[in-house]
Amino acid sequence: GAQNGLAIGIINIADELHGLQIGLINIARNKETLPVLPLFNYHP
Repeated sequence: GAQNGLAIGIINIADELHGLQIGLINIARNKETLPVLPLFNYHP
């Protein structure tokens, strides 16, 4: 689903990310470049 703001966890998955993910594995499916990153993932 959609994620807005800050998410902190082991594995973070968002179909639509508008904010910051902090965790071991971070997945943002709406990013064209580097949708899967370790430690953190950001999309405005």
